[in-house]
Amino acid sequence: MSSLKWFFTLALIVVLAIINLPQTNAVCPVICPALYSPVCAEISDGAKVSYANQCSAEAAACARQLTVVSTTPGEC
Repeated sequence: MSSLKWFFTLALIVVLAIINLPQTNAVCPVICPALYSPVCAEISDGAKVSYANQCSAEAAACARQLTVVSTTPGEC
């Protein structure tokens, strides 16, 4: 009986630890269209970078766990 109590206690600890793990909130897009429509993207870290299109900007930011704050048409 004592070992069963320890098993359930340990199982509860493991479940609570898993629940408290940080969640990745999005899956980054892997495939963007090969459409050249350049944008200047301002990333949440303050950088301004030119990308081939909006999708490429969002994919690059997502891969770095950042977000695109704003975009303007054309290169930076």
